[in-house]
Amino acid sequence: MKSFFTLLGSGLLAGFLQAGDAVIDHDPFPPFRELPQTVLMPRNAKISFDRHGNILVNGRIRYLLGMSYSFTNMDVNIVPTEGYPPELSWLYEKPWGYETAQRLGFDTLQGHPSCTWLRKVNPEFPVEGLNGKNDELLKEMVKNGLPYNMDNTAFPWSQGAVAGKKHLAPAIPPDAYNSFNHSSNNHWMPYNVFHPEGRKLYKMMFENSVDEARRVGIRHIVTHELFNEPAYNDLGEYNKKLFASTLKEEFGTVERMNKVFRHYFKSFEDAASLREKGKCPPLVVAWGKFMEKGFTEISRLGFETIRAMEPEAKVSTQVIGMNFYRVLPQSNINIYEVNRILNAVVLPTSGGLFLRTGVENAPAGTLESPSLPYSMAEGFLARHLFRAMADGKVLLNSEAYAGSSRRENANIVWMDLLRGSSATYMFSWVKIMSLWKPDFVAAGGKRLAERCGYILSNPYAHHPENLLGFLDAKKEIFRFADFFVPRERFASVPREVAVMLSYPTERYGVPAGFTKKNEIINYTAALELSHYAIDGIFEEQLSEGRADRYRVIVAPSVLCTYPGTVDRLADFVEKGGILIAARSDMPFDEYGNPLDRSRLFKGLKISAEPNASSGTLVFDKLKQPLSLPGSVAALSDINVKADSRVWEVLASTGGKAAVLKRTAGKGAVYFIAPMMQD
Repeated sequence: MKSFFTLLGSGLLAGFLQAGDAVIDHDPFPPFRELPQTVLMPRNAKISFDRHGNILVNGRIRYLLGMSYSFTNMDVNIVPTEGYPPELSWLYEKPWGYETAQRLGFDTLQGHPSCTWLRKVNPEFPVEGLNGKNDELLKEMVKNGLPYNMDNTAFPWSQGAVAGKKHLAPAIPPDAYNSFNHSSNNHWMPYNVFHPEGRKLYKMMFENSVDEARRVGIRHIVTHELFNEPAYNDLGEYNKKLFASTLKEEFGTVERMNKVFRHYFKSFEDAASLREKGKCPPLVVAWGKFMEKGFTEISRLGFETIRAMEPEAKVSTQVIGMNFYRVLPQSNINIYEVNRILNAVVLPTSGGLFLRTGVENAPAGTLESPSLPYSMAEGFLARHLFRAMADGKVLLNSEAYAGSSRRENANIVWMDLLRGSSATYMFSWVKIMSLWKPDFVAAGGKRLAERCGYILSNPYAHHPENLLGFLDAKKEIFRFADFFVPRERFASVPREVAVMLSYPTERYGVPAGFTKKNEIINYTAALELSHYAIDGIFEEQLSEGRADRYRVIVAPSVLCTYPGTVDRLADFVEKGGILIAARSDMPFDEYGNPLDRSRLFKGLKISAEPNASSGTLVFDKLKQPLSLPGSVAALSDINVKADSRVWEVLASTGGKAAVLKRTAGKGAVYFIAPMMQD
């Protein structure tokens, strides 16, 4: 290592590697002097926000394109490697100054602050990035005058370090830690959100976000991100005791709890021991709600802490990607409730832009689209629901992933903007030299590209010419900015249809094995690819009167609902709305107990078909749409008995009712029974 720093310090390493295996032999980026003034980010600009969720730069609406950057490994991030010619040393071997960021098309940077708060716990704590060289480079970089996004991920080696080095914090009791942090349904939540000492550690972490920005000279901040990809399922005894008290508060008596849970427990403590968790889905629901509340309240503490230090600050949290935003038992993070407290909304990991199909032109009909990846359909739903959460708050994508070509990178940025983002941060400009083996040379870079393909600073993973796509997108977006950037224009597009997500169904559906709940993404994708302008709506938002915004609510596979949901949907229908239910007739409350849903499904009874069969949908009284040409496959795994005086059969399969309709007041309820395989 000593010889490495000697080489680096003398510049010999860089000179040696210049003759290495470069993927390009020139600098493809336009000189700073040739950049249009319209795309340049003003230095030291004032960042503010309006009531529509727009970002204002010096008072003018502007979409921000950013890069995730390593704040704590600046000295490592500029180590010379093979893969590029000397003409690109300004990009790969120096911290990003103003001109560098502009030449690549970036307005803002994002990074993890050094965890100097650890030294308040014990001055002996090692702190990543807290060294003279890194500090010097970081303080020099922030002179570029760009705004920054502060990412406070509780990595084990940074914000979570106290949990990994308990011997350095002997005064902190064991119950203050999440001792299950490395087990299932936990991710980067090292401290107990319920314990007073655990909350103190989180509070110091939140304060550090503001303190570090001030210490290194960051003047303009987009948001303080409290958590990144959290999941919390702390099964410690301290929490179980609190859970027993929560059960007593909710149910009053053990007898009432047992009736609701449909299970025998001797006491609240017996239930809270979770020994019967695998046999009692209602207990899983109650525990999940308890965990959710704990995380929501620690988020409230983070919001209040940062706002006390910076009254105008925007505060956010990012959840894990894929379907974690809706399948609550996977993480116990209720991002809907969290975002009701926070004043900025950050999209899940990747922003719902999971996969690209390679198709550049939209298909004329749904069935002409390629075989749809599950993750792409999930992304459609996620984006609509996160817009529903934002609803006037700024919406950001803090972790977008680059594509494999220049045009694809431009398309990703465009797609993120058009799906509602006001800022996009690409992930990530960090070299991770500990994994570049053999050190510095092409073989190590190529191996790292296979292992960590997201690293944009590795020329073997992302060709320098492909990086031009970001500036391409920025130029194109600014050309049409008046049409596509203002969020109020986005919101002005009439959206008559909303797809409803039911958190009670997600909570109960996982332990009960109700996999039909996942078909919500099929309905969302069908609407999306049929070119309907749709929204997402949370079941919780019905109590706010949000249903009145729409003509149609699509509610696929809703098994469980909150008290009042059926009546609110019935009111919506009777006033003239259309409800399209599918696969389930909302039979249960949030704990799986029967409820009265007759205002919606009077005269309708469904049951499971043990001998499911695939058939063709027959359009008895429906006109087959042009977007569904030919035979339409349907899997009959549900039997429907419908009162013909109330329900009209519109389509069938194998002689069984498949699509039914009833009128109610001025509106109508539709029910789709089979699994629609197309």
